[in-house]
Amino acid sequence: MILYKEILKPQEALLYFAFARLEWCSVISLLEVRGKPFYDALVNRWILYLRRQWLTLALTAACGVLVVDFFTGPLGLRDLVVLRERRSQLEAAHKELLKSNAALKLKLSRLHDDDRYLERRIREQLGYVRPDELVYRFATEDSSPGSARDSSADHQADH
Repeated sequence: MILYKEILKPQEALLYFAFARLEWCSVISLLEVRGKPFYDALVNRWILYLRRQWLTLALTAACGVLVVDFFTGPLGLRDLVVLRERRSQLEAAHKELLKSNAALKLKLSRLHDDDRYLERRIREQLGYVRPDELVYRFATEDSSPGSARDSSADHQADH
C-alpha cells in the first residue's frame, strides 16, 4: 500500500483500487466528487494509453478475429475434420473399386484365354447344351413350368 502511495497520488490510488476490485459505484461517486478536471485527466490518460498501445490492441484484435475464423470459418478446423472423414470414405470406396476392377480383369482374361471357363459360363448363363447331352430340369419355386427358356433348352436336348 505504501508503494502505491509513493507512486500514485492519493485520489489515483483510490481509483486504481476501485477498478481492481470492480467497485464501479465507488468509481462513479469518486468521479462525481472530484469533478470535471479529474474526469478530464482520467480521459487524457486513457487517450494517451490508447496512443501508445494502439498497434498492440489492433494486432490483438486481428489475431482474435483470425482465431475465431480458424475455428468457425468456411475453411476452418470444422471443415478440415469433415473433409478428412470424407477422404477416408472415398479411399475405402476406391479400394473396393480396385478389388472389383481386378476381379473383372481376371474374369475377362479367363474369358479370352480359358476355353473351358468360357464354355461353362455359356452353359450357365445361356443354357446351351451339346447335341449328345441330356438336360434334366427340376421345377423350382422361382421358375414357372412353361417358361420359354425351359422349352427351348428341352427342344435342343431332343435334337
